[in-house]
Amino acid sequence: MNAFAIRRSLFIISAFLSLAAAVALPACKDANLNVDPAETKGSDRLSSDDTTFFAKAGQAGMVEMQAATLAGERSKADDVKTFASMISTDHSANNKMLQALAAKKSVSLPTALDRDHQAMLDSLRKKSPEDFDKAYASAMKDGHEKAVDLFSEVSEDSKDADISGFAKTSLPTLEHHLELAKTLSSAH
Repeated sequence: MNAFAIRRSLFIISAFLSLAAAVALPACKDANLNVDPAETKGSDRLSSDDTTFFAKAGQAGMVEMQAATLAGERSKADDVKTFASMISTDHSANNKMLQALAAKKSVSLPTALDRDHQAMLDSLRKKSPEDFDKAYASAMKDGHEKAVDLFSEVSEDSKDADISGFAKTSLPTLEHHLELAKTLSSAH
């Protein structure tokens, strides 16, 4: 995929996600994100799988944003920088929707990367300029494969309609990112 096609995809996806975020965010502007999920009551009680989804999706969103920032700073390749910009835009919007949903469900999202995600980011930081683009593209391919699997599973298996709906809405963007990451990985 050429740089123009990536930029066009970035524009279309970011416009869609910006609109979706604008619709979702007003409902949570006063929400408290630091509520213990065990305190959820009645029909709002989440399964452990749904609570785990919030933790995994939060981690994935954070690492994608931080890796995209790093790629913007360190990459020498225009296609990698364009991809990273798209990732930053799309995941920023998706993270806001995840935060809104977490607030609605009284779930706290992670605020720091776990050991595995931090190690991946630290590894990228240590790459030489010559090796960075290949390592970033590979990390994005691997990360998006896991994200697509996670969101696919939750979209089908979650008993909570809001969580399932969020996963279904997010999935096409993640699948698109995966295809672009595969192309990027093949190019570097």
